Amino acid sequence: MESQKYECRRVFKEIPLNNLEKYVEIPEHAKNKKDCIEKLAKAIYEKLDILRSVYEDILNPDIGDLAISHEIRGTNINIQTLWKVYKKLLKCQRMYELATVLNDEKLYIEFIKITNESIEDFVENASHILKQKIEFWDREVEYRRPREYLG
Repeated sequence: MESQKYECRRVFKEIPLNNLEKYVEIPEHAKNKKDCIEKLAKAIYEKLDILRSVYEDILNPDIGDLAISHEIRGTNINIQTLWKVYKKLLKCQRMYELATVLNDEKLYIEFIKITNESIEDFVENASHILKQKIEFWDREVEYRRPREYLG
């Protein structure tokens, strides 16, 4: 059985991670080179999934969710700009899924590189949305019962 002592830093010298390092924990050790890459890719995917849910609360709000039904009234977001960022994020997530389905190291690396280029934009937009949502709860807003589903 292989040891968990493979140094991932050797692998990641070849892959640009300058932006990702700010937002995702980079694995230090793994079983082998491919395991290093897969661990990092999975951590990135999990971060993207959180960002995706922030975007989707605005792009396709679930008004049955009490918090979301109120918070969307307090956000001022350019939907077209958000949609462009969301599309890039979804493309990245699908790249990870394809790499996982095919178990392809080169596709994982491509996913990591492309996400490294866009992660700051993804985080910046999500941060902007979340700050507005947090500020909403400091306002004096009357409770409005959400409409009930009649369908």
